[in-house]
Amino acid sequence: MVSILLCTYNRENLIRETIDSILAQTYKDFELLIVDDGSTSEEAKEILKSYKDERIRLFLCEENKFYCRAANFGISQMKGDYLAMADSDDLWYPTKLERQMEYLEEHPECGACFTYAEIIDENGEPAAEDFPDTAARFSTSFATSGEWMRNFLRDGNRLCHPSAVIPVWMIEKIGGFNLVLCQGADLDMWFRILREAPIYVMQEYLIKFRCHRNPQNQISGGNELKAARFMNEHMIIRRKMMKMLTDAELLKYFRCDFRNKDAQSHLELEIERAFLLMDSVDKLPDIRVLGIEKFEEVLETYGEEAARVLEEEYHTKVQDIYAWNLGHFYVDHGVRGELNRLENRQKDLEQQIVHREIERQNLLNTRAELTKECQNLQTDRKKLLGEIDELLGAIDELHKQIEGLQKQIVQINAEHRKTQNTLEEQRQENSCTLHTLELQVLENVKLLDTKGRKQLRPNKRAQ
Repeated sequence: MVSILLCTYNRENLIRETIDSILAQTYKDFELLIVDDGSTSEEAKEILKSYKDERIRLFLCEENKFYCRAANFGISQMKGDYLAMADSDDLWYPTKLERQMEYLEEHPECGACFTYAEIIDENGEPAAEDFPDTAARFSTSFATSGEWMRNFLRDGNRLCHPSAVIPVWMIEKIGGFNLVLCQGADLDMWFRILREAPIYVMQEYLIKFRCHRNPQNQISGGNELKAARFMNEHMIIRRKMMKMLTDAELLKYFRCDFRNKDAQSHLELEIERAFLLMDSVDKLPDIRVLGIEKFEEVLETYGEEAARVLEEEYHTKVQDIYAWNLGHFYVDHGVRGELNRLENRQKDLEQQIVHREIERQNLLNTRAELTKECQNLQTDRKKLLGEIDELLGAIDELHKQIEGLQKQIVQINAEHRKTQNTLEEQRQENSCTLHTLELQVLENVKLLDTKGRKQLRPNKRAQ
């Protein structure tokens, strides 16, 4: 059986969706331990009480004790053979437990099994592009324990806490969460697990990890105080790692990173521990002080022998440590962050100045081109004005010709009218003459007709 541990505090807007995703698992043999860590929201408590599933065991704490104490209490109540971690704002795919249990049952030597995590926002929408660092971290898989151990020292945690399934025998061996830690408690546990057995990351997206834009909604949210605590806790964890690792473990996991690959003696390995603490802090330069502290411990313990080995085997003098110790290791994280922001702002302003200068030069070049174009336009204008004057002169000449033609037309029209009047008078005279002739013809025709009749009449009587 799997014991699923779900610690929650005032998640009334998200807790129901989380619980429903757990209850919907295709793997059915589990108990769900819900530890309410002193929620002040009555609505959240009522949601938890509303579930009647017999697999759920609900524990209501009277006061908020923070995650590690609440989680350790839940671990003390588990009855299963495996412990599965769940967070109160994340979601499980239905086959999550089934896929992980298949692997763990086939690999009983595995100390913990994790999965990839899909990143979502407050509204449950995909948000990998908005939180690229988190998305990259929770989709990482190394092949060996050494790779994981070196990553823990250099880069911190790349394992998604709410995807973890851990055999109970491992919990019995390493114990629960470190109560001193708040944001780095999971990394501390993974380190202790890895010392005992290999870990495995399934390269499948089987949970949805919720990232909140409001830092108040996430324990590791990005305000300055939490960032400072994150750095402080990682100093504690790194110091603890170098202290807990035996010489054999150090050789097993970190020999590839040694300054002196042939280091064997305890003194040499102590020096390698100091160098590892110095060299593994590219993203957190403040904690280089751990390396300085380790060198101080080594030199105090071994004295001149340590100084000799440093110089002969590592080509490093004590004076070099003095140089390493220059700098403000203990500058407040908020101040350092503000300095970084100011430096970035300065770089942005310098880039803006460069861009503005380029724009100014481009404008000057454009102005020169426009000035040249204006000069060309002025020349073209003068030329056009000359052509216009010539055209106006031609137009005046045409107007004069038109006026002359108009006079000719008027004269022609007058002569035409005169000719038309004359022709009309002739037509009327001709018409009168024609009419007179027609009358004469008619008169002649009548006379002829009368004569003809007179000549015909005697003939008719003779007949």
